[in-house]
Amino acid sequence: MVNSATKIQKCHDEQSLQEKLRYYLIFGRVIGILPIQGVFHRGSKLTFKKFSLASFTTLIITLLIGAYAIINLIASFSKKQTNALEIAWAVLPPALYTLGTFNCIIFWIHGSKFCNLFATWNNLSRLHFPVEDTTLSRDVGIWAIVIFTSAISETISWPLIRDNRLRFPDRFSNLGHFTSDTEYYYAIRLELCGRSDRDICSGAVRTIQRIEGSLRIRDERYFGEDTAFWEFLVDDHGRIYQVMQSFKEFLSPIIFATCAANMFWICLVVLFILVPFLQAKDIFKFYAIWNFLHVVVRFFTMSLLAAKVSSDAHKFADILKQCPIEMYTPKTGLLCIMISRVDIRSDLAHRRSEALDIVTVNPVTDNQTCHDKPSLQEKLRYYLIFGRIIGILPIQGVFHRGSKLTFKKCSLASCITLIIALLIGTYAIFNLIQSFSKKQTNAFEIAWAALLPALYTLGTFNCMIFWINGSRFYNLFSTWKNLSRLHFPVEDTTLSRDVGIWAVIIFTSAISESTSWPFLRHDVNFIW
Repeated sequence: MVNSATKIQKCHDEQSLQEKLRYYLIFGRVIGILPIQGVFHRGSKLTFKKFSLASFTTLIITLLIGAYAIINLIASFSKKQTNALEIAWAVLPPALYTLGTFNCIIFWIHGSKFCNLFATWNNLSRLHFPVEDTTLSRDVGIWAIVIFTSAISETISWPLIRDNRLRFPDRFSNLGHFTSDTEYYYAIRLELCGRSDRDICSGAVRTIQRIEGSLRIRDERYFGEDTAFWEFLVDDHGRIYQVMQSFKEFLSPIIFATCAANMFWICLVVLFILVPFLQAKDIFKFYAIWNFLHVVVRFFTMSLLAAKVSSDAHKFADILKQCPIEMYTPKTGLLCIMISRVDIRSDLAHRRSEALDIVTVNPVTDNQTCHDKPSLQEKLRYYLIFGRIIGILPIQGVFHRGSKLTFKKCSLASCITLIIALLIGTYAIFNLIQSFSKKQTNAFEIAWAALLPALYTLGTFNCMIFWINGSRFYNLFSTWKNLSRLHFPVEDTTLSRDVGIWAVIIFTSAISESTSWPFLRHDVNFIW
């Protein structure tokens, strides 16, 4: 029989994160934006030193990009901008350089944390249910080649494609292209780190689901004993959770910055697509679409794929909940919450006994009293009544205090909501047809023509969501009653106040804004 530890170590070597990302790390080291040593030699340990050649190179690039960000920011304020296009064009270089500076600083300051990610990854070699990610190397190559080829081609071709009649400042264009490509490098790295985390977690879940059947383990390779299986499962969950926490700690500021940057880029690219000068050249339209696809890829790469890391982690908890009560041990019963100090355990046990003595005085009465106080339906009663009066809430039972909320698709409330949804949807289609029937000549007309269809579509969507999922909505209030069985109840004393403040302020502002618009607007030849 082959030693199981050898198999696990072999599987770990095959799925080593450093080995999978080796060429990508080398590329980042060559262009000078990765302050890490040890990427060129296979199998060597990654290290970070602030006084190394790699760190100095990254620091110089960071200072250079930061200096250009300040220069462009001063230049943007020194000249008065007269329209939205000039403002957007003036904001673009400072925003681009600032984002590049931020990313370089993050990796330079937290270089040791980045190296620790690969060291923490070694803990996966001790998994009892190892899973190999066979497609990571392939995906690394595809993402890197496709995105970088397109990104570099896009930045190089801009001076050849752009219309010289625009007369927009093109200061430090080469550094701007380098900063843009730097952002793509960090974007791909972020996605790959998130992808690696998610693959290990989801793969482990699938493996465990295959070998765990009828609460009996039938494969001797997985230790044969039911109790041992659940203990090893808890241990694996703890190791994977530790790795995910390390990735989360390092990637959180980068995800926050890149999400904000993606929203900025989407607004900026849409504005550039809508400006009139795009009609001068057809090739520029193609370039604008090409640039917009880059933004979509960046958003998908960094926001969607990296954000799915935790979805499979929750499946682990669902599997742990299936552990039979007879298989509970001090290790499995705690569900990965490890308490190693005896004094802490004894203190918690003492406090728990005191709490139980208090609760057992009159548990039914106390729980019911607590339930009556934080009743969600009672706190939101006037807000629900307002929604019922204006006809967008298809729920019955909101007018009578203490009555149960119900939902029926054939009731008067549902019919009113459905009629309102169909009416708003009709106006959305009508305005959409009217928008296409008239040729728009500039960005302002396009935005104004798209405003009403978007507004009515959103209103229709919200009404249909409440009409289709009305039963789920009132089930929220039924589920809230489960809080009456809490042994340690907590009362939310500010919910009613906050609901009233938010409702009054927001609705007063919204109704005042929509009512005053016909009196404030001038002679604009658009239908409202």
